[in-house]
Amino acid sequence: MKKRISRLLTSVMVITSIFTYPGFAQEKETLTIIHTNDTHANVSDDGKAVIGFAKLDSYVENLRKSEDVLLVDAGDMFQGLPFANLEKGNSVIPVVNLVGYDAMVPGNHEFDFGADNLMEIYKKINFPMVSANVYKGGTQVFPSYVVKNVGDLKVGIFGITTPETLFKTHPNNIKGYEFADMIANASKSVKDLKEKENVDVVIMLAHLGLYEGDYTSDKVAEAVDGIDLIIDGHSHTALPEGLMVGDTLIASANTALKNVGKVEITLDNNKVTDKKASLLAYSDFAAVEPKAEILAAIANVSTAQDAVLSKVVGKTSAKLNGERTAARTGETNLGQLATNAMIDLTGADVAITNGGGIRASIETGDITMKDLVTVFPFGNTVMVKEIKGSDLAAALAHGAGDYPVEKGAFPHVAGVTFTLNAGAEPANRITDVKVNGQLLDMNKTYSVVTNDFMAAGGDGYEMFKPYPVAKEYNTLMDTLLAYIAQEGEVNGEFETRMNVNNIGELRYFAEARGFKVVFDAKTKAVNLMKTDAETGAGSKIQLKVNEKAYTAVDSDSNIASEFMYVPAIKAGKTWVDIKELNNVIEALNKAA
Repeated sequence: MKKRISRLLTSVMVITSIFTYPGFAQEKETLTIIHTNDTHANVSDDGKAVIGFAKLDSYVENLRKSEDVLLVDAGDMFQGLPFANLEKGNSVIPVVNLVGYDAMVPGNHEFDFGADNLMEIYKKINFPMVSANVYKGGTQVFPSYVVKNVGDLKVGIFGITTPETLFKTHPNNIKGYEFADMIANASKSVKDLKEKENVDVVIMLAHLGLYEGDYTSDKVAEAVDGIDLIIDGHSHTALPEGLMVGDTLIASANTALKNVGKVEITLDNNKVTDKKASLLAYSDFAAVEPKAEILAAIANVSTAQDAVLSKVVGKTSAKLNGERTAARTGETNLGQLATNAMIDLTGADVAITNGGGIRASIETGDITMKDLVTVFPFGNTVMVKEIKGSDLAAALAHGAGDYPVEKGAFPHVAGVTFTLNAGAEPANRITDVKVNGQLLDMNKTYSVVTNDFMAAGGDGYEMFKPYPVAKEYNTLMDTLLAYIAQEGEVNGEFETRMNVNNIGELRYFAEARGFKVVFDAKTKAVNLMKTDAETGAGSKIQLKVNEKAYTAVDSDSNIASEFMYVPAIKAGKTWVDIKELNNVIEALNKAA
């Protein structure tokens, strides 16, 4: 039942005065489209940023009481967090079937558990999945479009799935499938909707993305007339006010249900006259009461998954170290196991993942699904980029540059070895870089596998961002899971891939504090000299391997305290612990 006063008044006027005003104009109408994209199994309200499906459904249900509303999704709904991945996306079905979607387009990650699995999901969901350009053996897999009657309007919704799916999921997942030309199939869908279905509004659900690559939604908008609105996904773009390309409005709502999109299309006599896009944030749902049925469905899945999480997938004969401090300050056997798995999956030259993404250790003994979910809980996918050698070297320098200070960007690697001159100037920090035993060629291109966070420039890896994605696979968790299952048992093997030269460490931090580092070959001691700016008197700390921490000359005992923040000494310890620098001094002595 419509509750618009304007519509009610118009109806009364038409009924009582139909002969007096035979040409009375229909009132303006507004169609509201609520849209999501790239939700990646973020089904639950996290209390701070993720809106969750329970609040989304309540919001849309309330809106439908007073407005003409469609709820649509632009893909990547059934993959991402362990909630989905543990059951190959099937665990999301009982939740989203309660939300009341009107249509969605399959994204590339919908194929991550195999096309056959996706087809099973397609059969079980209670809303249309549309895509005009997905074929198998010359036969279209999904319907191109669906027509929705909303109020007095006919709305045509068609879908286009990114052709990048060919290389943004594992090739085995899409054997026999074709992702046909996006522009040709979009043109045909628009023509069919207008000429055969006589729709008032044309909406394209596009899992294409913006700004990068050959297959973007703006290219469709430029090439195809007659699309009123494109709801876009894939690039995780947030468009607070949408993007106008010609007469087409493009809208996209970030990722992970951190935003929900809202578009209002105004029509006069069933002709579009205005379009307005906005983004709703977590704060906009503060007063929304979550739908109890959806909360219960999420809880039921989570309870059932406890049994899945206890499943043993392999064994380890040694502890796999993923402790926060360890993973963010140096190499660990768990980091190396993960990067080995990344190369095993992709065949890339080099693997690199950030220590901040490794969230826990795995104890000796059985390895369970819960262990792997805990280690890699974020649903980050594995991506391959073709990267110039100079940018690979820059990435290593960036990630390891603050060693041994904790840094989420610390690089865990495979396929590459290098020397870190700790504390040296940035230009000299990374040396002797070798890829598979061969010296790095700064001008050569190497295939580098990383996670999607870093590939997009996350953790400061901006040098990766400009390169297009050559291939994309499933999540880091699934990659490690498959590798461990293949091996059966791992032994925590560790090899040095980052050789640390601490000479620069002492020199860099000493000179930054006004000391001069002098090596005395005769006494085999490192002298740290500092001149008092006022008196000109010289002060000296003499450090020796296996001897007392320091010798203060000229009665200046405070000199030693200058070094309490040198990375080799943990913050908060007293200056007496400068003896911990003996390993640095030993390296200096050997080098001399």
